[in-house]
Amino acid sequence: AGLMLWILGYPDRSLNTLSEALNHARELAFTHSLAMLLTNLSIVYILRREPEHVQEFAEMAVQLCAEQDLPHWQALALISLGWAMTLQGDHTQGLEAINQGLASFESLGTSVVAYTHTLLADIHLNAGNIAEGLQAVDQAIRAAEDTRVETVLSMSLRIKSDLLRHAKAPSSETEALYQEAIAFARAHHAKSFELQAT
Repeated sequence: AGLMLWILGYPDRSLNTLSEALNHARELAFTHSLAMLLTNLSIVYILRREPEHVQEFAEMAVQLCAEQDLPHWQALALISLGWAMTLQGDHTQGLEAINQGLASFESLGTSVVAYTHTLLADIHLNAGNIAEGLQAVDQAIRAAEDTRVETVLSMSLRIKSDLLRHAKAPSSETEALYQEAIAFARAHHAKSFELQAT
């Protein structure tokens, strides 16, 4: 529910809901719920573009998941951690963490390609690796279209537009992608994604 509140345009309610649930899970010592909530908090902070908080929650999730053998949540937390490290200037370690998370997902037979490759594209954008970013975002867009994950598609289109802008693509092309991202976000009432694309 917390993540959906952010998507719908209620960022503060999203954090409050997740924080309350996290406190409750800590009181009851629900390990799996703790891992999920720590990881979801890291994701909400990614969406808010607050890398320090992403790193804080992702590190807690990675440690808990390693101790409790929760590989799915650990893989996702590693990807969040890699994003945070990269945005804070540690590109080598950040890419290593995200690649470790992606490899873990592959070994588990789990696929969250649209979301993870969108984050990978964002990392490459911030590192100035435009060609790698475009490759990752194209994979994300194909996966989002195949799995009909339109809210992630909105995020992917926005990042692709940013990558193309850095590659000096025609402004008409980048603007068309922004408009497509806005349209997808509006069609799915994803107010926060819409605001990011405007």
